[in-house]
Amino acid sequence: MLTKTQSRQLQALAQQKILILGGGREGLSTYKFLRRHFPQLPLTIADQNKKLKNNQLWKEIFIKDRKLNGFFGPESYLQHLLDYDLIFRTPGIQPTLPAIIEAKQKGVLFTSNTQLFLKLVRGKTIGVTGTKGKSTTSSLISHLLQAGGKKVQLLGNIGVPPLDLLEEIDGKTYTVMEMSAHQLQDLKQSPHLAVIQNITSEHLDYYKNTAAYVEAKSAIARWQKPSDYLVYSDDFATSRDFASLSKAQKLVYGQKETPEHLAFVHGRAIFYRGPEDKLPRSLADRKKIKLLGKHNLYNIMPAIIVAKHFLITDEQITTALYNFTPLRHRLEYVQTVKDVSYYNDSLSTTPQASVAALQTFTEKKVILIAGGHERHQDFSHLANKIIKNQVRALILFPPTGKRLKRTVIDLAIKKKVLVPQFYEVEKMVAAVQQATAIAQPQDVVLLSPGAASFGEFKDYADRGDQFCQAVKNLL
Repeated sequence: MLTKTQSRQLQALAQQKILILGGGREGLSTYKFLRRHFPQLPLTIADQNKKLKNNQLWKEIFIKDRKLNGFFGPESYLQHLLDYDLIFRTPGIQPTLPAIIEAKQKGVLFTSNTQLFLKLVRGKTIGVTGTKGKSTTSSLISHLLQAGGKKVQLLGNIGVPPLDLLEEIDGKTYTVMEMSAHQLQDLKQSPHLAVIQNITSEHLDYYKNTAAYVEAKSAIARWQKPSDYLVYSDDFATSRDFASLSKAQKLVYGQKETPEHLAFVHGRAIFYRGPEDKLPRSLADRKKIKLLGKHNLYNIMPAIIVAKHFLITDEQITTALYNFTPLRHRLEYVQTVKDVSYYNDSLSTTPQASVAALQTFTEKKVILIAGGHERHQDFSHLANKIIKNQVRALILFPPTGKRLKRTVIDLAIKKKVLVPQFYEVEKMVAAVQQATAIAQPQDVVLLSPGAASFGEFKDYADRGDQFCQAVKNLL
């Protein structure tokens, strides 16, 4: 149930003519929330997919809801924006579309599922963003807070639209939100505690350049107040830039021990030193944590800082770190067949994430399965890592596989070194079979695409599931 204050805030929508732009998961969530609280309010849904209205779920909604209108198809879904007072734009709809820009210029207000949630929600909100690592960090923060007995909701880009759970969140709830650039784009409100991960080039099929992508992310810090908190690593330039935008109190971490770092790493130990502590203390042995790789330290350290900020004990944090199970499709161990180990890292959809995965296996020969949807990302750093790590072979999916192959070859010629073996495939079964045929004992077969999954696969999870199934079929 909403409180009287929340209901009063929400009533401002009762006089608005409202359009929901995008009928996917978040658009459906927004519709259901509005209809729960405004049973008689006329609503409109618009989506570029002509077939959406015939989707079984939406079809049933339209039959039951006589006050719901709709515009579908690429020719009509943007034609009526000027007829509405308020538009809920879902993350999949680009804000740079000419029709949206025109509507904003003519005074149409745009909001989102996330913006309305942040306006209404009670309790503490903890937002997490970054190019990679935000899912793991969000999940780990939630895990540590729950270990300390806190009431926690984990939502956002990790799979649960915020408004789905608003009525269940009270003043004692800690809401952990994984926030994508698309969700942050139009925000005019930031979470109480923001966690900034490293931000690199991504989604260049959606944003015109990296600067626009970074600008979208900055909303997580831009609207914070002096009573808020920002957790970031000063190891990264973009994170430092975000910190300069925020009026919040700063909680800083990094790889090395400095007077500013609340969390840092030395040898195998992860240390924490609170604002009132004279000396740092070791909270965990990194070798006992299931999160593999140096890059995961940047997920663990901010989670520790957040947990300590909300008074979780050292013992509770240590125990929770050791029993935390990594997310599926993120350096997920599948199995070992004939002394060859198979890892599913399908969640690595950027070259930088694949570089981090390769850094985990520096003492092993790797057969790397990579490539996928074209987002015009720079493969030079990944190519350099492939050569430096002595990757035994590359098994490549189109279309970016061809570009990665060319980048590796050009770099190898420049450095006068041998190139790995190359194989081009279109099906996951063929990729796994090829990898198995050339693998030698002690090798690692690593699915870490460095690219999105659209095309052959429904999404990164489908890609990872197909890899895992193909590996299990080897037995």
